[in-house]
Amino acid sequence: MELLRIIVIALAIGFTSDIFAARLHSGTTDPEQKILVALGGTGEQARVFRIAKRLLAEISKLSGLQLNLIYLPTKRATAMLRSGKIHAEMARIANYQQHVPDAIRITESVAGIAVHVYTVNANFKVAGWASLKPYTVLRVYGWLYTMQNLRQHQTYTVVTPLEGFRLLEAHRADVFPLDTLSASGLLSLPEFKNTQIKRLAPPIHMLHTYTFFAAKYPLLALRYQKALIELKQLGIYQQILKDTK
Repeated sequence: MELLRIIVIALAIGFTSDIFAARLHSGTTDPEQKILVALGGTGEQARVFRIAKRLLAEISKLSGLQLNLIYLPTKRATAMLRSGKIHAEMARIANYQQHVPDAIRITESVAGIAVHVYTVNANFKVAGWASLKPYTVLRVYGWLYTMQNLRQHQTYTVVTPLEGFRLLEAHRADVFPLDTLSASGLLSLPEFKNTQIKRLAPPIHMLHTYTFFAAKYPLLALRYQKALIELKQLGIYQQILKDTK
């Protein structure tokens, strides 16, 4: 009888250990645990941040996860994703994989947005990134797509798009390539009611961004992706973009 009791206890311990190890490896979490998703380079008052917050709220409902959006400077977010101190970064370009090779990229894009050149005084037809070379160009710190395309240009770095628009308005720079989602939110602010800032054509770039999960959370990534796809199929995604000012 004593031997049987010992065997049962040993089996129970082994079974519990296997479950714990499987959960650790697969990235499953307690349903009550907050999943931290970072978004950088915008500021918490930006329209992009508000849209992202609403998207995560709807993805949470569909996936059963408690997804929480937090603002982090871009480089800090990268370091925390590498170490697994945050679960995911919400919107990064595909090439971000080079900076965090073991991160899990969601194959469904979280956004596809045209990038236009904004200016006060410049007046020219945009013909790719090379057409910006005669000008002083603003770019947001940590945004990879502008960093990659403006290596040969005279640039001035800002922390947020809002700072960039303020510098344009003050004639401190010539041009500012920015996605239309961020720009429309800024142009709706009272301080830009009578702005001289205008948008040049055609678009200089098409920006596709993806959510990246830390390597230790593969099952979270799968649940997130499934919910994101469903969100778009239900029409909720487009409704959020339309309704969020």
